[in-house]
Amino acid sequence: MRRVGGILSVGWGGAGALDVRVLASWPERLVGLLGTDGTAGAVLLVGCSSIHTFGMSYPIDVAFVDGAGRVVLARRALDPGRLLGCRGARHAMERPAAAGEWPGEGDVLVALGCRGAPTAEPGIGLSAFRRAGREGRGTDGSGGRAGPRR
Repeated sequence: MRRVGGILSVGWGGAGALDVRVLASWPERLVGLLGTDGTAGAVLLVGCSSIHTFGMSYPIDVAFVDGAGRVVLARRALDPGRLLGCRGARHAMERPAAAGEWPGEGDVLVALGCRGAPTAEPGIGLSAFRRAGREGRGTDGSGGRAGPRR
């Protein structure tokens, strides 16, 4: 399946759920929330282990997620003009800083469903996400690939 953007419902820990816009291509990930105001929705940057807030006019909440869907680093209200990365992260989820539910370190994100172009099937972990243009998926973390990663 070739993945393109869409809206994904993401849940964690039985406590929270959030609709996120999936940004899978390099240009989409580079822009992220730039050019939006503090009322923009959340985004999931697929294949992204570092983010920046240069050019932003508001703080953001960010959660870095590993290949198994586990949040390995979470920050609330990251100020504009910052750079943040996380070794071991495969994806980054961000939104304008807001009160309310946001995944914390150790939470496991699960895809609950999607609208638009499909990116994952309901009930599977985020390990099934692949970079834009890659084929296959699997819940064992292999992404449906046989053999070593290239």
